Amino acid sequence: MRPFLSVRSSIGVKNMKSALLTIVIAVALTTTALSTSVFAQPAPAPPKPLDLLKGRIETIAHGVSADWGIYVKSLDTGEEIAIHADSVMDTMSTIKIPLLVDVYRQVDLGKLNTADRMVLHTSDKRFGTGVLRTLDNGLDLSLHDALMLMI
Repeated sequence: MRPFLSVRSSIGVKNMKSALLTIVIAVALTTTALSTSVFAQPAPAPPKPLDLLKGRIETIAHGVSADWGIYVKSLDTGEEIAIHADSVMDTMSTIKIPLLVDVYRQVDLGKLNTADRMVLHTSDKRFGTGVLRTLDNGLDLSLHDALMLMI
């Protein structure tokens, strides 16, 4: 029967013991590393991008002294963020955002041109705090200028 470990050397008994001790330590460290990696708990998964976004929104919102709400839905994954999303509140100027988006989509499609001119009549004005309501009746301005005044 062959021995498990057979070492033949001319390095001497003292050096042989040192070499064997080094081998034993290396085997012990390898065994420990293997058992740790096999039986260790998996590392926690990194936070999802939507969870990071929600945390950032909440951090920003805590610095604002106002009633607020937000609803975000990822069109790619269907994931949602809803923070005070069902609370009733005035929309104020937020209606301008989808209006601006739609106008610029129509510009991209060639249906509108920002250089086109329009006349602002008193009947076109709505209640609010924007600058357009303070301008004279009959003002001639470009679509581009009207859009800039909305912001």
